[in-house]
Amino acid sequence: MGLSSGLAFAGIVLRRNFFFATEVLSDHLAVRFAGLHRILLNKYYVDEIYTRPSSGPIRRMSERVLWNVVDVGIIGRRR
Repeated sequence: MGLSSGLAFAGIVLRRNFFFATEVLSDHLAVRFAGLHRILLNKYYVDEIYTRPSSGPIRRMSERVLWNVVDVGIIGRRR
């Protein structure tokens, strides 16, 4: 537990000194490691991984069933 707390504290101090004190160095590293910077900036593309497979079927279902059947077929006929 002490080792974990020490590493966490060291990471906080390192982050504070590295990113807040030397913006030029952090900008230089962002340019040098552009691919890694892009992956970290986009949070490992987790949102895209979860959204892409689920958004297509949900969109098709909402267009075919909810729009055509419910809205046009049921609600539209009652007018």
